[in-house]
Amino acid sequence: MKEEKVFFKNSKGEKIAGIFVSPDVKNPPLVVIVHGFGGYTFEELFSKIAYPLVDEGFAIFSFMFPGYGPSEGKFSDITVENEVETLKDVYNFVKTLDIDKERIGSISQSLGCYATLLSKLPFKCNVLISPATDLKTAFTREFGGYGILEELEKGNDVKLDWGRIIYSKFWENVKNHGFFQDFDKVQQPTFVIYGDKDWATTLPEIKKIYNLLPEPKKLEILEGAEHVFLTEDKYAKRVVPLINDWFNRWLK
Repeated sequence: MKEEKVFFKNSKGEKIAGIFVSPDVKNPPLVVIVHGFGGYTFEELFSKIAYPLVDEGFAIFSFMFPGYGPSEGKFSDITVENEVETLKDVYNFVKTLDIDKERIGSISQSLGCYATLLSKLPFKCNVLISPATDLKTAFTREFGGYGILEELEKGNDVKLDWGRIIYSKFWENVKNHGFFQDFDKVQQPTFVIYGDKDWATTLPEIKKIYNLLPEPKKLEILEGAEHVFLTEDKYAKRVVPLINDWFNRWLK
């Protein structure tokens, strides 16, 4: 196994930080990990999902969008469109690595699922974890839960108790992104993983999403799991074998 930290410039000239892990095989298939709002990629998603996939013979590329350290950019500049463009830059960059360039898949979480689908990149297969595919509804619930929605609607930025600033510019952007419209154009085999205690998306909404996806597809519902369930080992251990099986089926 080889692991290295890498940096490259996106189309806006911002430095993007990533981690590339490759198994001891020639030209392995690659899985790109796409984080959601708030990050998590270098911690929970990376350590608990990536290394088991490497053991299965897959390379992994995990990165942080602009505005999330150690990548460059300002958190206040985060928009859906900027993340989509950076994801396209990531896809072009990973094709320069020592991988099988015809076998690239993705794992995305929450907002990252929306960016992945909206990018229409030719991933061979996808895993969507806690997908937020109706951004206006999902972030209305999140910001309403924090009790800050009224201030954001007034155009005010809000600092949360733990120091994170939620910018009104981000809210103005995501509320213009309602329900994702192009499920019928998704070409890849898609595996949806959802916790039935997710505060961002309800089970009927997830079933609607799933029903709109073309075959082949798979849905796994985790009883008792919340939105960021991979922070809990019991859920990570349950989904890791399922994710491994999915990529062994569709990416090898």
